[in-house]
Amino acid sequence: MSSTGTTRRLSLPLSDRDYNDLDLIRSSPEYRGEVDAESDSNAALAIAVFEEGMRVIKERAQANIYAKMVADDEYQHALVKGQDRLRRHGRGQVVDD
Repeated sequence: MSSTGTTRRLSLPLSDRDYNDLDLIRSSPEYRGEVDAESDSNAALAIAVFEEGMRVIKERAQANIYAKMVADDEYQHALVKGQDRLRRHGRGQVVDD
């Protein structure tokens, strides 16, 4: 378990499907290799699945943040480029009457 700080116990009701999923992870080398659990107990597997899920959620959120930053940078670059083009053609100047 990679968590740090104070450990608290949480009562987490699991459905039959949840238990079947834990059994699948426990019995399948391919699935078991995807989680870093201290043991094959239901509690250890549930913690590992939660931690892996949080890692994936954080990675997706970071990817979305970076994509938005790139899009903002590209928009700003295009805006400046368009303004520069207007200035070169004399359209960026204010004309007084």
